[in-house]
Amino acid sequence: MPPEQTTVFWCGSCNRLVAPDAVAVDRKGRARCPICRHELRSSTQEEREASIAVDERPKAPWHFKLLLVATVIYLIYRTIWIVQRLGHHG
Repeated sequence: MPPEQTTVFWCGSCNRLVAPDAVAVDRKGRARCPICRHELRSSTQEEREASIAVDERPKAPWHFKLLLVATVIYLIYRTIWIVQRLGHHG
């Protein structure tokens, strides 16, 4: 027995998917966007896939990772330096 397919709506004005529980229904029974109140239509598979791809978090750029590594190395160096200086004065 296949799982039930829930209808996910697409708002062309907001250019986003609207969950079934967020849909506003007007007096005539038409589905409306809760944000802009434009009429909704059922989403296509391509729109669902595009929305999922947009929601993914972007990766940090390589130079940011390099900066983090360099900062950690510098802090380790300074910690060792301070410990050695305190050892000579004590």
